Amino acid sequence: MNEEEVSRIIDRLSESLYSYVSLSNQEKEQKEIVLYVLKNGPYMFKHFPDKVKNDKEIALKAISIDPRLISQINEDLKDDPQIALPAILQNPDLFSDFSPRIRSDKQIVLQVLAFKPSLIKHVSDTLRDDPDVALTAIENDADMFENASERLRSDRAFLLSAISKNGMVLKFASEQQRNDPDVVLNAIKSNPRSLQYASDELQSSKDFILIILRNSKEEGDDAIVYSNVTQMPLHGDVTNERFKNEILEAYSRSESFLTILPQAFFDNFYFMADLVKKDGDLIYRSVKLMNDPTMIKLSLMAENPLSDIMEFCSRITNKSIFGDLDFLEQAIKLNPETYSLRSEDLKIDRRLLVAAINNSNYETGFINVDDIPDKFFDDEEIVFMLYDLFGEKGSYFSLIHRISDRIKSQPSAMLYFLYQLKKTYPEELNRDSVLSQIPHSFTTDMAFMKKIDLLFPKLNILDYQY
Repeated sequence: MNEEEVSRIIDRLSESLYSYVSLSNQEKEQKEIVLYVLKNGPYMFKHFPDKVKNDKEIALKAISIDPRLISQINEDLKDDPQIALPAILQNPDLFSDFSPRIRSDKQIVLQVLAFKPSLIKHVSDTLRDDPDVALTAIENDADMFENASERLRSDRAFLLSAISKNGMVLKFASEQQRNDPDVVLNAIKSNPRSLQYASDELQSSKDFILIILRNSKEEGDDAIVYSNVTQMPLHGDVTNERFKNEILEAYSRSESFLTILPQAFFDNFYFMADLVKKDGDLIYRSVKLMNDPTMIKLSLMAENPLSDIMEFCSRITNKSIFGDLDFLEQAIKLNPETYSLRSEDLKIDRRLLVAAINNSNYETGFINVDDIPDKFFDDEEIVFMLYDLFGEKGSYFSLIHRISDRIKSQPSAMLYFLYQLKKTYPEELNRDSVLSQIPHSFTTDMAFMKKIDLLFPKLNILDYQY
């Protein structure tokens, strides 16, 4: 067939692929036509002539489009590893449909099990007795240990190899093996979660847990998390410096170590003080010490301070802390919103307000204007500080109505306010919007208006007729 005839048939097929069935055998076997139909409607494969279905190139193309078409390929091609493997890797569930020859091909099986280990159930008995095959499946799914041959499962050397591949195989080990520190450590190196399958004796051993933590921070950390032991019987006087340091060293290697300490440790001031100095959020570990003023201050000054000071303040019951000036100053550094928590005695403390203004920013948060007592809106220095702060935030108008008439009547304050407006809205101001901010009493002061004209040279302020 020439190109023109093929093109004409493809045009017809573009309108209806089912017109393929009415083509002559010669036309049906034309490669360009077959590939067009396969690409646009793989379901038409069943209508292909046997000669086409038996073509290896066409078969490979077909299963690359839809691996389920393997069921319509003749048995000889299905037994060809070059045909079978691509189909299985695309759709592993097809593996069980292949012939024993394919399911006994070690190279195919190794690739398939790396992709879907549960298919070991469908491989030949010979391969399930092959250590390479069994370990490939077990490495990706410990439960596949049960599908290895009985001979392998009862072989100690194979079990240890399996544990080194996937620590979770430890659950299939004997009680004696699960109580063997070397076996368990080997399992943890492969999968830290396997600690949960160690013997109760090992899981409750302080010395063994410390060995885990000293071997590897990451493995030890995960191992503790997934252990089914929630509290170890650690005994000793936590005020004893050597014993306390041993526990703190374990914590420095694995924060999860804290999950297995008795509560009495966290309720001990001297032990907790060392922890809280490093991480302020650890203060939550002790309800008793959460309300201790010294411990609270330590949590604020920690290497990693309390992450949410407002949340913490809502949970403590010792409200007298809000009358402690040192506490409030430190809390305000972390979050200026805590200015609102100060006691009645400190409502008008100027030092706190200055601290709240100076520490307000987009990272820590902003002081709430509504929390500022009226008396401070008659303090020129405070007002200018607020102009600077809310100018940066672009929220002048949230405070302008609070400023005292005395301050508003001062030309210097009005000039500063207009200067900040210009900085914040350089492109948005016009003459009317500027003049609307100036009290009428200022408009007769020509010296003042000339300063405004110099501040906004493009607005021709002096040309306005009052």
